[in-house]
This record gives sequence, structure tokens and C-alpha cells, in this order.
Amino acid sequence: NHIAFPELFLPLGVKVKSLLKSELLVKKFKLKLSQLLDAGHKSTERILVKRQSVTFSPRNIEDVSGFMKDLSEEGRSPMGKFLEGIQKQIRSREENNSVSTVWLQDDAQNKRSGGKTPLDEDEVLD
Repeated sequence: NHIAFPELFLPLGVKVKSLLKSELLVKKFKLKLSQLLDAGHKSTERILVKRQSVTFSPRNIEDVSGFMKDLSEEGRSPMGKFLEGIQKQIRSREENNSVSTVWLQDDAQNKRSGGKTPLDEDEVLD
């Protein structure tokens, strides 16, 4: 949520559009790039509409801060929602990878102990 987001996003948007035309990219990656581009355009439009009613110049730091505070109070931007979704996917994958690592370590320990688990050893004692 920044007043300069439209200008900052423009070069990125142009580059992402050119990447989407490439035949070398994986389909899933292209889908994420397309979602990024869409979220960026929606956020840009949101800020541009709000900026049209502004009567101050960018030099007036207090008014710019107030503008950005108003944007933040309106809720998350489409770009913020997109990034939050990406972060959630990353955390989920990290959790799944850590669980997989534990399972792999347990399997490796079982192979070293002749395939017996601690439970199997207890059953033999009874």
C-alpha cells in the first residue's frame, strides 16, 4: 500500500508480460506469474482511483503518510493478498518437508536396527 506503487510496478509488469509469452517456462510458474500480474494491476488500479482525488503534492510528506494510512485502513491490497497466499504455501511446504525428513530419518534408523522398531523389540520381551 504505497502511493508510488503504480510507477514502481510498471517495469515489473512489462517484464512479467514478456515472460508470459515465453514457451520455455513451466505451466505452474506461468500461472503464478499471471496471478502476480493480475494482483499488481488490481492494486495499481485501486491506488490510481484513490489518487485522482488527491490535492497535495508528493513533497508533502504528512499528506502522503495520511494517504497511505487510509489505504492500509481499507484492508489488504490485492498484491498483499497474493503475497500472503504465496507465504502460506511456502510455510505449508516447509512443514511437509520437515515431516518428511523425520519419516526418512526414522526409516533410516529402522534399517540400521535390522528393520525392528522399538515397539517390535518390546513385543519380543513379553
